[in-house]
Amino acid sequence: MNENQMHGPVLPKGGGGSTPQILIVDDDKFVRKIMKKSLEDEGYTLEAAMNGHEAVQILEEFNPDIIISDWMMPEMDGIELCRWVRNHHRLKDSYFILLTAKDRVEDKTHGLDTGADDYITKP
Repeated sequence: MNENQMHGPVLPKGGGGSTPQILIVDDDKFVRKIMKKSLEDEGYTLEAAMNGHEAVQILEEFNPDIIISDWMMPEMDGIELCRWVRNHHRLKDSYFILLTAKDRVEDKTHGLDTGADDYITKP
């Protein structure tokens, strides 16, 4: 494996030249800004929301391939958002990643059992 393969993009770039669309959902403005900048620099198309309710409003028009959502947010948390996405016919196949400070095995199991495809622990 060469240097480029070891440090390539974590998220898929899509087949046939298409770039996945991503929705970032986090109540921390700094986290949203850093993730948005990093992913835009890699060429991804992005939208961002500060909580689950705002994400639902964005999702009425935006059809992301990937949703990266914080778990713990006011109003509507990432678990509730994941359930909403999984029950929405047009969005149910979106790849859903929970991003959280919760690092217990029970938390990861609960998140994945809710319907998340992946679980990333914040540092």
